[in-house]
Order: sequence, then structure tokens, then C-alpha cells
Amino acid sequence: MLFPLIFPELKTAHLSLKQVQIVDLVPLLEIARFRYDHPTENDVKALLSRLDADFKAQQSINWGLYLDGELIGTCGFYRGFSNQIGEVGFVMRKAFRRRGFMYEALEVIARYGFQTLYLKSIVALTLDKNNGAVGVLEKVGFSRTKEMDGEHRKYELTPSY
Repeated sequence: MLFPLIFPELKTAHLSLKQVQIVDLVPLLEIARFRYDHPTENDVKALLSRLDADFKAQQSINWGLYLDGELIGTCGFYRGFSNQIGEVGFVMRKAFRRRGFMYEALEVIARYGFQTLYLKSIVALTLDKNNGAVGVLEKVGFSRTKEMDGEHRKYELTPSY
């Protein structure tokens, strides 16, 4: 695997994908609800610090999704890259859901994972009832593989080249 030394910036038709900064604290409070019931500024600062440390340790790349300079969500690789497998996760602010932005982001991130990081596959875990996430994963080309941890399903994408 060829891990970047500096944080990579990616582009789609509508989005800029880049490293999230502390100046994005307010929208991050909404995004951080995936992890905390009532996130505080300190929770977000700790999360940013951990994401930065994980990137420096070559364990994750978590992009902020920016639409016209506004942070609308996050998407990236989490939990390391053992056996050249990357796991993706993503969160979109409510006002920006169901508009095709996560599809754009996940598609370019998957391409980056295969063409730049040389991953063999990319996986994602989600709840059956998370219709939005399931729809995005399937639209990008992920296939449902097996049940994991009760309600969580594993989806997998392999290179198509």
C-alpha cells in the first residue's frame, strides 16, 4: 500500500474533499452525533485530534466534504488497512442528504483507494434500516456479503479494472 505523506485533496463535480479543520466546529457538532448523543466542542476537538493522529499513523484518511466552502459531511477510511482492505464510513448533515453528494464522494474515495492506495477491496458496515447508506453503497457498486453483529450488514467493493 502506498500511503500519502500529506493529506490528499480530492474533487468531484460538486465537492472538494479535504482534511477537516477546527474552523468547521459548528457543522462538526451536527456530524459528530453519529458518535455522541449530545456532542460538545471538546468532543469534536478530541475527535479531530484522533483523526489527525490516525492519519499520521497511516491508519485512516477521513475527508471533510465541502460544498461551496461549507462542510456538509465526512467520508473516509477507518480502522487501518490490514490485508490491503479499507473500511469506509460516512456521515452527511441532514440538510444535504438525498442529493447525490455522498455518492459522488464515495465514488471518488473508492477510486482513490484502488488506484492510489492499491487496496484489494473496500468494505462498509451499516444497519439494515439505514436505507440511505444502503442505497449509496449499492449505487457505488458495493455488494451485500454477510450479516455482522446482529443488525449490521457488511458490504464489499472490489476493483472493476
